[in-house]
Formats: sequence, C-alpha cells, structure tokens
Amino acid sequence: MKIGIKYCGGCNPTYEREKIEKTIRKNFNAEIVYTSSLENVDVLVFINGCKHACAIESIGSPESRRVVLFDELKDELELINEIKSALKR
Repeated sequence: MKIGIKYCGGCNPTYEREKIEKTIRKNFNAEIVYTSSLENVDVLVFINGCKHACAIESIGSPESRRVVLFDELKDELELINEIKSALKR
C-alpha cells in the first residue's frame, strides 16, 4: 500500500500538522510519499493547517474518492477510519 501526503504551505497553521502524519505512520503499514498527484498512490491525504485548505488546490477538483482532507487535528481513531474508508472506495 502507498499513501501520498500533501501539506499546505503552512502560512497560518492552527495546529501541529505533523501530528497527522505521525498518526498515519504509526497506524498504517504503508509506503509514505510526498506528492500532489493521485498517480501511483492508493490514497492521497491533504494536510492543511487551517480551514482555507489550500493544499487541495494543487489537484483541481477534490472529487476523487481516494482523497482525504484534514484541516484540523482529529481524534486518532477518526483519522484512521477516514483513511481506511477512502482505501475501500
């Protein structure tokens, strides 16, 4: 399994964005790559520091089922479930 991660520019983060990546690495036995492309990844996780969610702008339409968007820190179980759900689509 391969999980892609795309961070926003970090101009106005309201939480420690890296905590989401740490949770992903801890709970998924997957290759993690930094990318803004859906090519060659099973799911693409956008980690935005605020509600503006500018990281997703890099792919245009966020309608893909294999995209997960975080713009705030979530409970570890909720985060895991959102990614697992995207992987099943």
